Amino acid sequence: MREDNRVSGRFNRARARRVRLRAATPLVGAQRARRRLAISGLAVILVATVGCGRSDEEVEEGPSGREGPTAAPGASTTVPGGAAPGEFGDLGRVCGPSPDGAALEATDIGVTADSIQLGTVADPGFSGRPGLNQEVFDSAEAFTRWCNDAGGINGRSIELVKRDARLTEYQPRMIEACDEGDFMLVGGGGVFDDQGQGERLACGLPNLAGFVVNPPAVQSDLTMAPCSTARSRSG
Repeated sequence: MREDNRVSGRFNRARARRVRLRAATPLVGAQRARRRLAISGLAVILVATVGCGRSDEEVEEGPSGREGPTAAPGASTTVPGGAAPGEFGDLGRVCGPSPDGAALEATDIGVTADSIQLGTVADPGFSGRPGLNQEVFDSAEAFTRWCNDAGGINGRSIELVKRDARLTEYQPRMIEACDEGDFMLVGGGGVFDDQGQGERLACGLPNLAGFVVNPPAVQSDLTMAPCSTARSRSG
């Protein structure tokens, strides 16, 4: 009971904080939505690097936590085809300095004058299978370094926060993402992703997942994913 009260208290504080920050920002809903859509374009690239599955033979082990512009050992941070820095295939330039050197300022939760905080969820800390979906974190690290080397997102560097759900701790990671001010969850996925959806939605945190597993997560608002392993449980 004491632990439940502690978790509930953290969640309520996180939700109140996001409400206060949104009330303080001068941007109206349509403007905020357009900015989130702009970040979503970059998220698609990150999601594409993760893919929709992995071989059962691939088990890697690695750290989790907060990362700046670093990459996993051996991970490629270049785009094939001789593209210029910040350009990605037919999408053209997706990362780079601020347009015309415009002055930047804090505009939203997780968005400061010089950085954007993005969270990524995976389960590599699960003791039953260390390294589970470690490639999710590796891909996020590689993209973060590639984008930051090109100038960031319109001049703001990406601050990546790796949130290790350890298979059974998806809900606490959602509460932390709200409490610690993630702008968006990008490119991740968790085995028990049906947990914590209420907390995530209550604080208005979008999730552009690399994959989604369970029907409640698939059907949840503010969620987009290129693929899903969920199956209907009706009938």
